[in-house]
Amino acid sequence: MSQTFPTYKAAETEKRTYYIDELFDQLTAGNKCIDYGQDFKIDPRFYQYANNDADWYFYSSNNRYTGVQNQSPTITCTDITTTETGYWYRSFESPAIPNCAEVMLRVKMNSAGLTGKGAAIAIRVYENEITNAGATTKQTQFFTTEDEPISGVLDDRLAEVVVPCLTMKTTSIVVFGVMMPGTTGQVRFDDIQLLVKE
Repeated sequence: MSQTFPTYKAAETEKRTYYIDELFDQLTAGNKCIDYGQDFKIDPRFYQYANNDADWYFYSSNNRYTGVQNQSPTITCTDITTTETGYWYRSFESPAIPNCAEVMLRVKMNSAGLTGKGAAIAIRVYENEITNAGATTKQTQFFTTEDEPISGVLDDRLAEVVVPCLTMKTTSIVVFGVMMPGTTGQVRFDDIQLLVKE
């Protein structure tokens, strides 16, 4: 019994070219083989925060900050002398996002009053790099508002950062809500969204 595996016929030069391209470049098949689970042109939301999302984690250097997650991630600090940051973060592993799509982190910040430097958001993008020692994870993109943090009374103050081209080599995206060193008060990160524009 013989088995055959259909590929293309002699006259199907376009299909032949596609198969050869796919063999040497994994991105060739990207839009043909991946189910993104949604049409980003209809609904651009890759992620929207839901109350008490258990995948958010809090980091406080030397316990100078307090983090609680009631309806949204919140950071409080009373020590203006601290020289480190406190932050909430969430990772998205192997994100199913079309090649070279624009990805925006959009957050509304609320505070009864921040003094000092203020609060910011950030996004980091990682890829695997093959070296002689094997695969290593490498940060390839980083965008933040930390150079221009916001303070004072915040009422749904909108903050945005954009990754202009997320490649299909991306292994993870990490988003952050940050309280900067030398800041006191409390800030809440509301309506956290990752939006995709193809």
